[in-house]
Amino acid sequence: MQHLKPGNLIAVRSDETYHYFLILTDSAFFGCQWTYVFHATSQILMDSETILSSNPSGFTALIDFIEERSNGKIVKMEKGIDVLPFLTFEHLRARIDEYNGAYTGRFLWFIYNKQFKILEKLEHLRTGQEKYPIGSGLKCRDAIKLIGKKYAMDFVFEVVSKGQFPLE
Repeated sequence: MQHLKPGNLIAVRSDETYHYFLILTDSAFFGCQWTYVFHATSQILMDSETILSSNPSGFTALIDFIEERSNGKIVKMEKGIDVLPFLTFEHLRARIDEYNGAYTGRFLWFIYNKQFKILEKLEHLRTGQEKYPIGSGLKCRDAIKLIGKKYAMDFVFEVVSKGQFPLE
């Protein structure tokens, strides 16, 4: 099984398509790693320069690559890439749903610092907080779905009991 380190640019094969990720941190949250997910896909492996050049679009997320690592679907493309331009966030957000045996339809937004210390609990996000990365893990296969939707961090998804990301 391949180990992923900060500064690794990788491609993940899904069906006949490559998807591109830059690993930003060591394991940070239940095995997930902060990762920059590029809105780039290709049928043949792209070169690193093309992926990284001129203000690439994408989003930052906590990604779990365990299935892809186990199934040999990861191609390491380059290592030692400077992650600082991609690791610019100071705060995180997470929607915490309320359950009393079943989903109640209520939730709070938790605002965290990078170390997952709770800073605030809010009923509604304030201006600017919608741009914080979501402090909740995401499977790589779900991140791939978000690439296809051109997901951006300022997209706020609040459909009851559907999770924090627009996967459907």
